[in-house]
Amino acid sequence: MSDEQTCVATPAAGGPSRSMPLGPLARAAQVGLVLAVLFWWGFAVLTSGPDLPYDLRACSVFFQAASSAACIVLLQLRARAARPAVVLSLSADAAFCAATGLGLWPAPLGMAPWASAAGAVVCLAVALYFAGSRRMAAVLVRSLARTPEQRARQLAAARMADIHSKGRGRRRLRLWPWWRNLLIHFCAFSILGHWAEMLFCQLIRLGIVAGSYDLSNYMLWNEWLYPFPAEGIAVVLIVVLLHPLAEWLLDRCGGRRVPAIALSFLANALVCTSIDFTTGITANADHHLWDYSDLPFNFMGQICLQNSMVYSVAATVFVWAVYPAMERLVHRPPDEVMDVAFAGFVTFWIFLYLLYYVTITPTGIVIG
Repeated sequence: MSDEQTCVATPAAGGPSRSMPLGPLARAAQVGLVLAVLFWWGFAVLTSGPDLPYDLRACSVFFQAASSAACIVLLQLRARAARPAVVLSLSADAAFCAATGLGLWPAPLGMAPWASAAGAVVCLAVALYFAGSRRMAAVLVRSLARTPEQRARQLAAARMADIHSKGRGRRRLRLWPWWRNLLIHFCAFSILGHWAEMLFCQLIRLGIVAGSYDLSNYMLWNEWLYPFPAEGIAVVLIVVLLHPLAEWLLDRCGGRRVPAIALSFLANALVCTSIDFTTGITANADHHLWDYSDLPFNFMGQICLQNSMVYSVAATVFVWAVYPAMERLVHRPPDEVMDVAFAGFVTFWIFLYLLYYVTITPTGIVIG
């Protein structure tokens, strides 16, 4: 048997030991982590945003929801990092249950003190098992690190995924890593879009740009993690439509970036203004969200030249600089590490969406 075959077959070399199952307790822990994610999502539905201020309790809830999802994937991968991750996550769960049982924090979903105490004991016991179990030490052996050769192959494959023999504008059928990264971009920029709105209002406040702002808007100024799905959708459209269009224009311009960027800017302006206007006439027909009637070169109070220019410049910078840099960044870690990060981050984003957009009322569930 060659050295390479020996390395692949030996668990110590980084491959998971498939001959030894995880065991009933580890499987039960996986099921418990799934139930924990569902529990926190239910908590988000039954809680309104202002009722969960950004304090230590909120940070603990965010961490528990995200870490539970990440641990599920780490256990499925038989990763060596699963042991410390599970110990840390369950220890945080135990501390949270103990704090609610002692009355230091409000109990989520009306949990009784005895239930919180029992949850703390169970979480701590399972954490100790993962920390000291020889079985977990033998089963969870997979390394998520890559060799330099593996990293070089992955980077080369990532570059080739965006190159087609008939031009950059055409794409092969996308695989899971591309869709995973697209969802990460959507979730990240739905939050970053909120921060961009805050920055834009600050520019208005300083008199740098024209417009109005509302200092009493609690959601905008106080709930920093309030996601704006429209901003995430805009980034998805940039990735799916405007970035391939920019590459196609670059090909058509013979690799000359200046005319390609100029044409790309015009296309971005058309798309961004259309999205802004469509959103306005559907979600802001009565101008309760914004009203540009006092600004020059506005149309129906829904769009104006100033904002269209801002959006177009931002989209062009994103297409030509930000998105390519982000793609290089997300391709640096191994795919397995990105899968773990994806599970934790998307679970956290869903929690935020349920917290701020889904409400249970006596007449039913209200979304929006």
